[in-house]
Formats: sequence, C-alpha cells, structure tokens
Amino acid sequence: MFPVWLLTIAIVLAVSISIWSYLNYTSLPLFSRITLATLRVGALIILFLLLINPRFERVQTIESTPTVSLLIDDTQSIGIEKNNWNGLNDMQSVLSSVEQSLSELNIAMRWRSFYRNSEAVDSFESLQFDKSGTDINRVLTEYDQISDSDIFILVTDGISTTGRDPAFAGRMMNRPVFTVAVGDTALQRDIVLQRVDYPRNAFINASTSISAVIRNDGYKDEAISVILRSGSDVIDQKEIQTSSERSTHQVEFTVESDVDGLKSFTIETLPLDGEWSLVNNTRNFSINFMDDVTRILYLAYEIHPDVGAFRNILQTNPSVLVTPRTWITDDRFVEGILPSRTDTFDVVIVHGLPDSQNAQNRLKNMVEQNSVFFLLSPMVSSAEWTEVTNRILGRPSLRVDRGVQNVQIRPSNDQSGHSILSLPPLEFSRTPALQSPVAGINESPSGTNILYATFRGEPTTTPLLTITQTGNNRNAFLLAYGLQQWFLQGDDDQRSWLDALLTNITNWVAADIQDELFEISTILPEFDSGEPVLFVADVRDESGNPESNAQIDLTVISEEAGVNRSFTMQSSGRGRYNLDIGAVPEGVYLFEAEARVGAQFLGAQSGSFQVGNSAIEFINTQRNDDALRQIAQGSGGSFFIYDDLQNFADSVNEILELRSSTEQRIPGYVNRSPLWFIVLILFLAAEWLYRKKLSLP
Repeated sequence: MFPVWLLTIAIVLAVSISIWSYLNYTSLPLFSRITLATLRVGALIILFLLLINPRFERVQTIESTPTVSLLIDDTQSIGIEKNNWNGLNDMQSVLSSVEQSLSELNIAMRWRSFYRNSEAVDSFESLQFDKSGTDINRVLTEYDQISDSDIFILVTDGISTTGRDPAFAGRMMNRPVFTVAVGDTALQRDIVLQRVDYPRNAFINASTSISAVIRNDGYKDEAISVILRSGSDVIDQKEIQTSSERSTHQVEFTVESDVDGLKSFTIETLPLDGEWSLVNNTRNFSINFMDDVTRILYLAYEIHPDVGAFRNILQTNPSVLVTPRTWITDDRFVEGILPSRTDTFDVVIVHGLPDSQNAQNRLKNMVEQNSVFFLLSPMVSSAEWTEVTNRILGRPSLRVDRGVQNVQIRPSNDQSGHSILSLPPLEFSRTPALQSPVAGINESPSGTNILYATFRGEPTTTPLLTITQTGNNRNAFLLAYGLQQWFLQGDDDQRSWLDALLTNITNWVAADIQDELFEISTILPEFDSGEPVLFVADVRDESGNPESNAQIDLTVISEEAGVNRSFTMQSSGRGRYNLDIGAVPEGVYLFEAEARVGAQFLGAQSGSFQVGNSAIEFINTQRNDDALRQIAQGSGGSFFIYDDLQNFADSVNEILELRSSTEQRIPGYVNRSPLWFIVLILFLAAEWLYRKKLSLP
C-alpha cells in the first residue's frame, strides 16, 4: 500500500510550487491567480502520482451459489430396529425430510455415503446400509481437505467402530458441520463377543493361545457359556459368571494342531433369555499352522569326537529334527539305509568324506540337490574333497598333504554384520586350538569368508569358514576340526560361543532363500464383508537392497466363495508393493504369489486371509449424541436429532448467507489507467489556454 505521509508531502509540495509560481503576478485579479494555481496544483499532484505509481486496493463483493455436502452413514448399525427407531424406514424418512428442507434454499447439493471412506452417490435411494466399520474422524478430516463445499451435513448415529474419537474432528474442520443424529439411545440386554485375539500364524505341535473378550449388558448373576469349535467339533467350553448388570470378561483358550495348513475356528456365546441380538455372539477366524522344525540329515563318514559333539548340540535343540547316518562302507550306515528322498531335508550336514567311489558319486548327486554344511575331519583327502565339491561354485580348494597346524579362529571384519556372526563377544586369543591344513587352503573369489585362521598369534588370510549361495542352495565349509576341545578344555563362554556358531551356520544353510528376498501378506488376517482387501509386499535383491522393478503376480483362490482371480502388484518405491483387490465374498481365501525381475525368479509365497460378515456394527448400538454435539460445536455448526428438524433449514441458511458472499480485494496502480494521463493533459491544457487568454507568456 502507498504510504499516506508520502502523498501528503507530494500535495504540500505541489501546492507550495503552484502558489509561489503565481505569487508575483499582482497585476492579475485574485480569482485568476487562484484558478491558475489550482490548475497547476492538480497537474503537479497527478504528475507526482504517475511518477511514484502508488498501489491501491478496491474491495469487490462476489456473490456465489453455496454448496452443501450431505455425508450419510451407510453402515449396518443404521438399519437396526430398536425402540422408537424403525431402522431403514426411519432413515429414508429422515433423508427425505433433509432433502426437502434444503431444496427450498438456493444451494448446490452433493450426496456422499461413508463408512471407512466417503464416496459420491447420486441420491440416498441407492444406499444399502450394509457396510461394516465406521471411521467418522477419518471421513471428516480427509474429505475436508479435498472438498470445496461451504458446509457439511453429517447424518449418522455417531458410533465409530474404528479410528480416533470423532469428537476431535470438529475442532480441526475448515467449515461448519451440521450433525443429524439418527438411531436410538437406549441400552438393550445383550451379550456381545466384543473381540477375539489370535495369532495369524502358529506352529504345529505347540500350544497356541486364543483370547476372547465378552461384554455383558444387562445380565446380573447369570452364567454365560463360551464355546470354541473347529467345524462341528467342540474343542473347549468355558463358563463366565456375572455379578453385575454391566461387566466385561476375558476368556482364554489354547489350541494345538499336529498337521500344517489353514484351520478354521468359531467362538460363540450361547444365547440367554431376552437377549436383544444374536448377531454379535459369534466370531469366525482361521489360523495358519506351520511346521517350524528344521529337518537335518547328518552324514558322518568318519568316527571322530567332533561328530558326537555337534550331534549333541543339534539334538538338544527342540526345533531341530536330526536323522543321523554313520557310514560303514558303500551303501551301509550304522543307523540304517539312507532316506529315499533327501530333498525333504532342510539341510544335509556332511562330516568327513567317503573313500569309496560309489559313495562319492551318490554324495555328489545329493550335494547338487540340497543345501550342505561340510565339516572337515582328519581322514579327508584332497582327491575326495575335489571329487565331491568340484561342482559347487565358490567353494575353497584344499590340499591336505601340506600338513596340519594348530590355529585359532578370527572372525572377518568385513562380514561383521552377517547373521552367522550374530554371536556374544569372546576373547579369541584364549580359545582352544583347532587343527587345519592352512597351508593347503585356497579361497575362492566368489565365496564369502566368515572366519579366518590365526597361526602362531598372527592373523592370516586363510579362511576357516566359507559360505556360498548358488541358485536356491546354500553351502558352508568349515575347514578345521578339533571342535570337541572347546567342550573339553574351554570355559562356559567359549562353549556357548561355539554352540551358537554351529547353530547359526546350520540355520543359515537351512534357511529358505526365497523367503528372504520376497515377503507378502494382507494388512489384516481378517476383513469385514464389503471391506477392500489390501496386500503389501517387500522385495529385496540378493544383496539385501530394496528391489523396485520386480513383477509380482498374485492369485487369490476360495473354493467356498467360488473365486479364482489373478492380479499384478504395483510398486510404491524402495522395494514396497501394494495391491487393492477390492471387496470379495465371504469365505476363507488362499493366495499364492511369485516375484520376478526379468527372467530371474526371486521367490514364491503363499498365505491365507478370511472375509466374514463382521459383527462390529452390532457391538455398540447406542447413539452417540455427545460426539455429534461436539463435532457440531467445534466446527461452528449445529446439532439436531432426527425427530426434531423444525429449525434445521433456517440454521443452515443462516450460515450459508455468511459464506455465500465473499469480499475480494483487487489491487490497482495509477499508471495502468489512461484516465490519469487524460486528466493531466486537461489540467495542463486548461492552464495554458487560460494563460494565453490573460496574455501571459
């Protein structure tokens, strides 16, 4: 804006110059001098304004047609018939009344339905009131950010079943919200299965806990029976004894499965006399039982104390199932014949090597099909090592004819973050010695060295533990023996460290490579009917870095629901992928997914989820007037109850009148208007003509 003081100085200066210019013309009449001075003052003031070019503003009032958005609760709780509320019939009547009241106003109306999100609808006649899961806070705050409506009218019972308390939304709104409360405020006698907590995945042959929260509304000194079923079989039944008319109880169940796969369960409370609704008495869910046992085939081709020490470590681990075989000759083993299918094992441990050509050939075939952990023993020869391991990319080469030395272990600094070295601290200079042919070990440039040898107190670059990964198989090579000395001579810390090292190596070799590169799941183990099913996935390359260029193909199958559909997930960057398959029919679903980058196969995953007709909208049916009143007051709107809408239209119109007209300030500049130049020329021309008339130069 132009400063007033500068304009004042300009006017004073213009007046002073004009008076001084005609002060000495005493021969002229006073009127003529005043007229000439006035013309000059006007010309000078306009000239000053054109040179300074001040900025002015003018206020313009703009009238517009206001817009009203009607947000209508489309969830199942609206259709409940209770006391004076007649469900869907009353809701249709309320919406007709609201529409008729607003039609008398000069407004543009928008219809939107909502539950977790809001969406545009043509009219309220198209609403089914069958959605599940109400999030009023989210609906208001998200639509407030994208809408250009002048006011919102929220028609709901105020019962939020998810998200934040909707009362907070009112204070954050950018426009008034008029709330129309529908439904009934009365409490009914009811037993509600409020929540069931259960693991999405569990392990077989292990106890799995399931917790149910039961709410009692109106039953005092009653016994409530809670039953856990699997199909038609009753697994367990427990009794709850109430002591007051309002109470909450928690019931714990345990289940167990001896087979893997998806298993469906049902928790239900048996109905009581006078119970208002039985819809909220039952909850269906499913648990995916998995086999967590690591299956190990332990082949010992030499009788050595290390074999017994390592087998003892494995056999004391409850999550490990060891099948031992101790070689005698050819196809003969102490414990019996070899299993017919070695690909059913997670890892094969090969301790020592056979000196029989036939046994070596069978072992070579096994090595090509399985992930193998090789351990050196004193009788292994260079020829045997080469014959059995020569097809493994990245394996170290070995010549044992150069002698065996006492060495100690030194972890690799470069691989300090590797999962195998997730071990407690240890002073390695004091550990018992191992025996290794360090002079005959040559590392492979494509292998990863985890442990090195320390010889006579000096660190060497000779690897004692090398790991490799080829395709879906992993291999580990421990090129030292004498492990039993750690258990005979070492202290507790040393024994625990070696125990953890051998366990970590075994777990790393046995781990499913595909699982590490590709993980996928639904965001919830169970979805309500009508709710969109959402998937998320993470993909990494073999170095552990996020992979954002993968193609993930997903198939969703349910024989129960008659669904078999295929999808492709979309990348959201940094190795994350998302997919919304929309709402699907009720039932138990299995999904299978594969990830690829070009022609490279990264892995396959499978899982399950369940879609059911949730009782969440029937858990609480008491209209929440307090929340709706706070939303209205916090946003500057008004609160109404559906059966008292007498002043509704007037209240809406009062707010709209204030918001339908807006003042707009329009900037302007002097030199942008030709009028000022015309006026300047007129002043100058008038002064010049009058001077000529008075015969002045």
